[in-house]
Amino acid sequence: MDYRTHQCSTAESSQSSPPVPPTHLSSPTQNTVDLLAQSSGSFFLSSSPITSATSPPLYSTQIISPVKRRYEELLDPEPTTEREKALQAALCASEDMVNNQKTWMRGMQATTVIQNSYVVQIHTCMQEHEERKKRPRKKSRLNGDGRPKLVTGDAFTDRVRIHEDEAVQEEAAKEARGEAVKKYKAAVEKWKKLEESRMAINEKKRTSYQHHVTQWEKEWSCTKAEGRKIGWKKPKLADFELEKQKKKPTLKSFQISDPSEDSGGQVDAAEDIADDCDDAEGSEGSEHDIGGSESDYSASVSGTDKLD
Repeated sequence: MDYRTHQCSTAESSQSSPPVPPTHLSSPTQNTVDLLAQSSGSFFLSSSPITSATSPPLYSTQIISPVKRRYEELLDPEPTTEREKALQAALCASEDMVNNQKTWMRGMQATTVIQNSYVVQIHTCMQEHEERKKRPRKKSRLNGDGRPKLVTGDAFTDRVRIHEDEAVQEEAAKEARGEAVKKYKAAVEKWKKLEESRMAINEKKRTSYQHHVTQWEKEWSCTKAEGRKIGWKKPKLADFELEKQKKKPTLKSFQISDPSEDSGGQVDAAEDIADDCDDAEGSEGSEHDIGGSESDYSASVSGTDKLD
C-alpha cells in the first residue's frame, strides 16, 4: 500500500467513526470558561452586544509586601564546602526570582487599577449615550417623507408657520432656562452668605449662653454653700432665640412654565434672598446687645445677695 492509499483509508475511517464528545473540564481553560459562565461576568461569553446594564467586574487590589533582603543568617557566612556554596547560590537565585515577581505584580496591579478606572469612565459614557438615544428626536424637516409638496398651498404654508412658531418658542424657552439658571446660581450664592452670617450670629449667641450658664453655676455653688436659694432660673438656650435656617432656593422656583407669559406676577426668589441678606447684615448690629446683656446679668447677680 502506497502513501496516498494509506491517507485515503485513514480519512474514510475518521469520517465513518462518530466524533468523540469532549470530556467536561478536560482542561484548565475549559474549567475557567465554565466558572466564568456561572459568574456575573457571563456576558463576556454571550454573542449579544454588551450594554450599559451590565456592570463591569471590579478588581480588588492585593497587598504586595515590599522587597527586602531575607535569609541573612544563611547568606552572610562564607561557604566552607562546595555544597554550601551551591545552596547559597540557589537561595540567592530564588530570592531574585521572588523579588522580580513582586516587581512585575506591582506593575500589573497598577496597570489593572488604571484600566479599571478607564472602564468605569467608559461605562458611564455608555450609559449617557444610551440615555440620549432613548430621548425622542424632534422632527424639524418640513418635507421629510420625500413626497412632492405644493409650497404655495395652504397646508404647506400652515406647516411652515407652525414650524417657525415652534422654533421661536424653543429659542425663547432656551433663553428663559439660561436666565433661570443664572438667577438660581446668584440666589444660591446669596443663600450661602446668609447661612454664614446666620451661623456666626448663632455661634456668638451660644457663646453668650455658655457664659451665662457658667456664671449661674458659680452663683448657685456660692448660694448652696451659704444655705441660700438662687434668685433666678438657669438660663436656657431657647431664651437666646437662635436664628433658623432659611429654605435653600431650588432651580424649579426660577423656571417659567410658559416663556410667553408675563413673569412679573411671579415671586422673585433671588430678590427675597437678597432682602434676607440685607436683614442679616442689619442684624449684625444686634450682636452688641448680646454682649451688652452681660452687664444686666452681673447686676442681677449682685442683687441676689439681698435675696433670702
